[in-house]
Amino acid sequence: MQEGIDAEAAEAAMGRSADETTKAHSRAILVLAEATRRMDKGLHPAGV
Repeated sequence: MQEGIDAEAAEAAMGRSADETTKAHSRAILVLAEATRRMDKGLHPAGV
């Protein structure tokens, strides 16, 4: 419980809300999922 509170305080100090951080994490997960999908097909993960 304390870890969550500390994380929220750190995010607020950086000027980001917990919601913004969650959105950023969601985008990162989607990018990693797409890279994994490409690699599974034998393609370059960045699509180049």
